[in-house]
Amino acid sequence: MGRIISPIALPLHSPIVCPMGIAAINWLTGQIAAGSLSWAWRATNVIVSGTAISQITDLTGGGRHLTQASGLSKPSIVASWRGGQPAVGFSGTRWAAVADPILPLTDWTFGCVLECTDISVDRSPMSFGTATTGAAYVIRPASGHGIRLESVGIVNDSSTGLSAANSIVFTRTGAPPVLRFYLNGVEEALDVPSATMFVAVTGARIGSLANGTQPFVGRQAEGFVAPSPFSAMQIAAYHASVKARYILPI
Repeated sequence: MGRIISPIALPLHSPIVCPMGIAAINWLTGQIAAGSLSWAWRATNVIVSGTAISQITDLTGGGRHLTQASGLSKPSIVASWRGGQPAVGFSGTRWAAVADPILPLTDWTFGCVLECTDISVDRSPMSFGTATTGAAYVIRPASGHGIRLESVGIVNDSSTGLSAANSIVFTRTGAPPVLRFYLNGVEEALDVPSATMFVAVTGARIGSLANGTQPFVGRQAEGFVAPSPFSAMQIAAYHASVKARYILPI
């Protein structure tokens, strides 16, 4: 029988509550306001047997848990990562998935906290949909920080990588859609994207692209999807919370 990892005791701080009523969430405790997010997870809320994770729980109550039944493919729990917080470990052959779509079809915000420890090839922490890596609408930062958004996922670029822990946020809004990328609370320049942005009408996978390629190697501590684009102020507030909880240098 697996066991549920409950939220660990955290220092007492004021809640990080985003303005405008969007995503009213206390990221210090993991408490999420009903209806504020489409999907969210933290490594404090997973089901494990030994160190193998069979379920990464959807904290919104929507039931879209990321699961893995195969023992050889299960991610592992890292009990004490940065700031003493747990994380989910990926070795290049580990992943979990959900059949239901996670990204809304129009506007959204996706955020995560990760550390990529192997950048010998491109790596995909999270993917949405069922297309392959070669699909259209590739977007990558002009600054060369090593994150690009493909039609199916957020991919680490092997040329630079993200060897340190980082908070990453993408927002999509408008028609034609505009994509913005934030690294550690600061907006980064993007190459001009295609006017036709991808929409995720099928499931999602953590740990690789949907087709199993470009597997992620490293650790991820949390992620979320909101059904609206966050403002720069909201993203800065989220990173401030991440920095405090995971003791990030940036």
